[in-house]
Amino acid sequence: MNCGFPESQHNNTAISICRCFAGEANFEWAGGLALGGGEAISGRPLLKVKGMARNVIKSLELAAIGLAAGKSIPAEAIDLMAKPLIPGRLYTIIGNVGWRRRAKKHNAHKCLKDRPYVAEK
Repeated sequence: MNCGFPESQHNNTAISICRCFAGEANFEWAGGLALGGGEAISGRPLLKVKGMARNVIKSLELAAIGLAAGKSIPAEAIDLMAKPLIPGRLYTIIGNVGWRRRAKKHNAHKCLKDRPYVAEK
């Protein structure tokens, strides 16, 4: 699973749904991997993303080894995938810059602090 927010735990509900589906469909649940902030990779090959994707790459390698051996995804793979791609503060800074750029592109940069649903006193 992938979530746009940097924290992987936002995927927990989706992982639980998949686990329940597997049980209802009489499939063996081998586990799931939850990635937060995956849009930072933006569909690029993981080897080109390099350092930022090192935990993702290692997680997928461990998961593949476990699954190929007929086992569940190892806890280490789950933990590695759950690690943030970038520090939370950096994510916020990059997100704010992107938000302002998009607002300027659409001539809305002067409206970013508007609060139309707040009653004036």
